[in-house]
Formats: sequence, structure tokens, C-alpha cells
Amino acid sequence: MSLPLRFESNVGFPPGNPLAHPAVRVALALIASLALIGCEKHETRLSTAPLASAHDPSLDPAQPGDLALATTLGGPIAGLGPAELARFNAGLEEFTEIETVEEGLGPVFNEAGCVVCHDAPIGGTNGRAETRFGKWDRGRFDPLASLGGTLLQDQAIGRVRAGRRRIFTFTPEVVPRRANVSATRITTPLFGLGLVDAIPDEALLALARQQARTSPSTKGTPNMVTEIRTGATRVGRFGWKAQVPTLHQFSGDAYLNEMGITSPEFPNENLPQGDREALDFNPVPGLNDDGEGVILFADFMTLLGPPPRGPRSGLTDAGGKVFESIGCANCHTPSHVTGFSPVPALSHKVF
Repeated sequence: MSLPLRFESNVGFPPGNPLAHPAVRVALALIASLALIGCEKHETRLSTAPLASAHDPSLDPAQPGDLALATTLGGPIAGLGPAELARFNAGLEEFTEIETVEEGLGPVFNEAGCVVCHDAPIGGTNGRAETRFGKWDRGRFDPLASLGGTLLQDQAIGRVRAGRRRIFTFTPEVVPRRANVSATRITTPLFGLGLVDAIPDEALLALARQQARTSPSTKGTPNMVTEIRTGATRVGRFGWKAQVPTLHQFSGDAYLNEMGITSPEFPNENLPQGDREALDFNPVPGLNDDGEGVILFADFMTLLGPPPRGPRSGLTDAGGKVFESIGCANCHTPSHVTGFSPVPALSHKVF
């Protein structure tokens, strides 16, 4: 998130210093206030963050590693081999596919395809907003799950035939009257998340311990969550609340909650506005995806390149120094190092 900054005239810069120029100070303020942001068949998974041992070199901040290289925004990470590029392209095809009711879309959902929200450019965000709701009552939060919370699905498949004569209509969810809290959230970009997925858990835990020692007022607190596939307790790293530990799980979560597509790790449909009986009219009950689509989507996110850095100059270098000196780097860690990955382009890389 952006930090509220206030720059006084020439404060901290002696006369004659180029940083004292008003235009330079304005530019530095903008730079320093930016937020930093830094998805059987096909069995081999490219995602899942590694559980590192204490001897993993990626845990040593002094290890330089190789710099992770971007290509074009929305393209694959640089350095992929032919087989990995083929998996990226297969994942891209899945990512851009529009689901249908016959394939399991709904009954309630937000969009019919990943690309509908992430298309500016591919893998980015077009600003599509979603709604969360709940109830704050005497110091406790009630997600109102019995009424469809916390995530509102604002589209539905509409009229379906139930038997020979009966028609049932699925309608979009609405924020219920009992809710006294609602928030709008913008879909986030997916660029470079394969690198985030490849950070060892222990590296993030070590970072939290370091922050607790050096900057306790802004220290990070790891959100420990369950990895469904293994049952292990992992460091959450994806989602608005870091509530998802791996890209594979993030992929299955998105298939269910954004499109209504069930899969092996997320086999239960969302209840439309919390109404369990409405699912009696679900035209495609059971698993909608056997896991293949979830893996392909996870492959796409894993191999999607990070955003390329713009040109460096004396001004950007000065901005970096301001960024560190005023404490932004306490929260927004300037760089991470990945652990081992089966994808060489992601293995032991600095980003």
C-alpha cells in the first residue's frame, strides 16, 4: 500500500544538492510512495513453494544468486526450455478459455474465465472489482457464510430446467441486510508469482524474525495456513490476506470462487446466497474439473514473467535511497531469493 508522505522545502538537503530541487523532490515523493508487489494427467506440478532446510542457500541474504529475467509484460519468464514454453502456452490457452454452463460454470460466479479480469495485459488487471461482506458484532467478525459470505458472486446462470415442467432460476447474490461491513477489492496482477511461490517458507519466517528485531513497529506476521494437498502448515503468500500457500491451491480456489468450477481439492459448490436447497437444481453436479484445468492455470501463473524494470538513472537510484531511508523497505522488502525449483528459470533466483 502507499505510504502517506510529507516533504518539506529543502528539508535534509543542503543548498546546491541536486536533491533540493523542487522537481526532483516531487519525483522522489512519487517514487517513494509507490506500492511494491514484490495459478493422473499432467502430474508434474511446477508450483508449490518449497519447504527449505536450514542449509538452503536461499536463506542466506548474502547469497546473490542469478537475477530473474523478465521478457515482455504478459509473456513467459526468460530462460524457459521448449517443454516449459509448451506448458506455458497450454496454460495460457486454459487461462483465456471462457467456461460454459455445460462445463460446470456457476450456478453463481463472478466471471466465466480468468482472462475476463486479468487482460490488461494478459495476466494483469483491468480493475474489475469484487465485493466482500460480513457483520462486525461486539468485537467479532461474522463472515455470514449462511448468507453466502464473505465473497459475493455477482452473476448467475439464470433459468434452468428441473425435470419436464419445472423451471428454476439462479440469481446473482446481493449484500444481505444483516451485513454491516462490505468492501470492494480490485483483482490483482499475476506477474512473477512463480518466483513468490518458490521462496522457501523458512526464508519468509526468517524475514519475519529479522523484522521483529530491527523494525518491530512495522514487522510482518506470517499467516500460517493449511496446504490442502499435503495437510502441511505453510506460510500463506497469495490472496488479499495471504490466505493461500501455493499457486496450485490458489488456482483451485479461483476456479471455485470466481467461476463456480469444482475440482478435487475444492469439490463443494458455493451455496447460492447460502441456500443449500438451491443446489438441488444445479445442472452439473459433481466435479466439474478433474484437476487438469487447475494444473494448467497454475502452470501459466508459475511461468508468467515478472514485470520488466524500467530504465535506471541517477534519479531512480536517488529514489531508491530515499525509499530505504524513510523506512519503506522495512515493509516492502527490496529483493527475495527463491529456493530450488524444478524450473531452472525459477531456481535460486534473485527478484
